[in-house]
Amino acid sequence: MAATFKILDKTVGEIFAISRPNEPIIVMNAFSQKCTYDENEYLYRQKNPVKFLELAEIRFISVEQLMTNDGFVFFNTKKDCLNAYKILKQAKIGKKFIFDVEFDLKNHKKLFYQMAVFEYLDPNTVLYINKKKINFFEVFYKVIRRSGSHINQGDVLYKNFKLPKSFSNFRLNLYIKKYFKKS
Repeated sequence: MAATFKILDKTVGEIFAISRPNEPIIVMNAFSQKCTYDENEYLYRQKNPVKFLELAEIRFISVEQLMTNDGFVFFNTKKDCLNAYKILKQAKIGKKFIFDVEFDLKNHKKLFYQMAVFEYLDPNTVLYINKKKINFFEVFYKVIRRSGSHINQGDVLYKNFKLPKSFSNFRLNLYIKKYFKKS
């Protein structure tokens, strides 16, 4: 890690050093993380997202598994998408709902879902989905004990540019647009 930080520091320094005298420069990170090892959390990943969705009797045209515990599902119709949303939203382990699900309001044939269970699960854990009982570990596997988690804080390094001391990261593009409207 120390070597990586030294390389990043040198790279950012070089970017700032070669910039023209009044040229605005912004360098920011997209994600920051915090250590979560003491929180005793675990990550679970689908073994095969296609088979999982088929087992849940969800009609879809394709699925894209993302990082560790999430994915996008694509549908032929808005009706199929809404049905999948309901099925995934109602999936449970015991009394706990296990997925965060977001319906894409711009594209009514796409949804995002993410495993929202981080505690240790017993090998006999039962998943209840679409009126079915499935052994959780038939369709998921434990990836690892979680050591870090994304947080919504980051750093912005800048030169010849004015920014507030603190702001939400999604607002950065507003400040950039405002700057270029003045130019």
